[in-house]
Amino acid sequence: MLGLPFQAYYSASKFALEGFAEALAYEVQPFGISVTIVEPGNVRTGFTDSRRQAPSSAPYASANDSTLAVMENDERNGVDAGKVVEVVHRVLHARNPPRRVSVGKLDERFGPLAKRVLPYRLFERMARGSLGV
Repeated sequence: MLGLPFQAYYSASKFALEGFAEALAYEVQPFGISVTIVEPGNVRTGFTDSRRQAPSSAPYASANDSTLAVMENDERNGVDAGKVVEVVHRVLHARNPPRRVSVGKLDERFGPLAKRVLPYRLFERMARGSLGV
């Protein structure tokens, strides 16, 4: 899970769902219920074209605009939504579903792993570069 610049509310909601799912997994496990967090990367959907963006203003306008351009490009070139459907289908039919499963291009799937294993300053520098910040 990565926080996205100028997308704080969106990022916060994703982090909240992750925490909810992790806690829920402990609670329902005694009943034989599994919880899987599906972490899709960039997926080609109508999300990009229907995004509502507040007008950017100084001092953030330039950084906001360049970051948004990178994100929109990544979304438009993301995986097909059918790939996410395939993964969800596989999880639903798995005898022992995983706690987490990521869907997306390899470089996007590397980000959450890199966040866990790299020194944070190095990870943040790499994330800034890839997000155009």
